[in-house]
Amino acid sequence: MDPLVLSLLLYLKATLGIELMDPQHDRPSYTVVTQKEMIAMKGTDALGICINGKIFIESVVDLNTTTGKAVLLHELVHYTQHYCPLAKDWVQYSWNERVAYAAHNSYLRDKGSTERVHMPNSEGLEYYEDVMYPLRKKGPCGYSCPPAVEPETPEKIRERFQQAEVQ
Repeated sequence: MDPLVLSLLLYLKATLGIELMDPQHDRPSYTVVTQKEMIAMKGTDALGICINGKIFIESVVDLNTTTGKAVLLHELVHYTQHYCPLAKDWVQYSWNERVAYAAHNSYLRDKGSTERVHMPNSEGLEYYEDVMYPLRKKGPCGYSCPPAVEPETPEKIRERFQQAEVQ
């Protein structure tokens, strides 16, 4: 396993209790891609993305810096959330991102950085700076199990996303 990935996974486990779904067999890795490739995959210019168990980091990210390592750590959190699941609704999205952003900021703070990243504010989403969102124990959906809520119908999810795009 890549030494940087291993060190970040050890940090996640030691400080936040976040670990791989299958520590004996999981071997997360990352691929550096161009801005154009990132836009093609995500539809936006993100610094990192985790899709179907694969992590992609944009080439502008310097993985030799604390800031760059925090971006990779953020995506590794998504990997632990049952191999980068696509959120089914805003509740799932909010849970996944809150955990990843809290870990991201925890790493920056622990490494002495004053920089903090903020979860994009969207309908019904809030970001609690420097407060670790409580983690549930690892279960059938990894660390991506949000608090129990009524599942939304596909129609309601589409409607919510369409309303967010209009605004």
